[in-house]
Amino acid sequence: MRTLLSGTTLVLTIAGSASAQQFTVQQPSLSSFSVGTTVSVPDRGRALMGGVSRAGSSRSTYGPLRSGTNTGVFAQHSGASAHVTIHDFAEMDRRALSASPPRPRDDAVPLNANATHAYHVLQSRAATRRP
Repeated sequence: MRTLLSGTTLVLTIAGSASAQQFTVQQPSLSSFSVGTTVSVPDRGRALMGGVSRAGSSRSTYGPLRSGTNTGVFAQHSGASAHVTIHDFAEMDRRALSASPPRPRDDAVPLNANATHAYHVLQSRAATRRP
């Protein structure tokens, strides 16, 4: 009987010394906003259409005689802007072609045997497709 009683006391002592653990789970905070407006922006220009800013802080104390402290600070900014670049592909082609050196005539460039064969095959196919 005495052995059973001391075993029970040991189990109760271990169970009594366990303490609760505190933990914090931080989940992401999502927010959205929209801007309903029309802006006029020049080529390679930009315009700010709107934004939202938030900030905050907190402090908590704990422990005996409030000896421990925790501090938390956050800041958040969201903004909407427009950046504009206009691409005129016809003008880009014209400038690229005017800046390149003139190409030699097709008959001035000698072709090897494989290239000559491929050229003749393509010419014969093109001739059969023409009405």
